[in-house]
Amino acid sequence: MKIPYVIDNTEITLADILTGLLRQYVGQSLDTATAYFNVGGFSLIKEGLQTLGSFRLLLGEAPE
Repeated sequence: MKIPYVIDNTEITLADILTGLLRQYVGQSLDTATAYFNVGGFSLIKEGLQTLGSFRLLLGEAPE
């Protein structure tokens, strides 16, 4: 899958891109670190996350 240069969340959404990428890694592990978490955004990709072998999410604090 080719990742577009611009993801505008109108014509091309981040959820669609992440869902497409997750389809390529079924059964594999994904470790993610972020300072921002949105439950609504998480729900948009939850089905793709459930196909992974494992998923770890590290939540941090935004840098000042």
